[in-house]
Amino acid sequence: TVDRLCAQIRPDAVALVDAFGIPDQLLAAPIACSARPK
Repeated sequence: TVDRLCAQIRPDAVALVDAFGIPDQLLAAPIACSARPK
């Protein structure tokens, strides 16, 4: 199921998004901003 797949990739989610090279300014979703360690 989708829930199971999301749970499997969750530990690597930030690395997967970073791999696309999208600038942080474009990743303006509140969940994306608060999920990253400062």
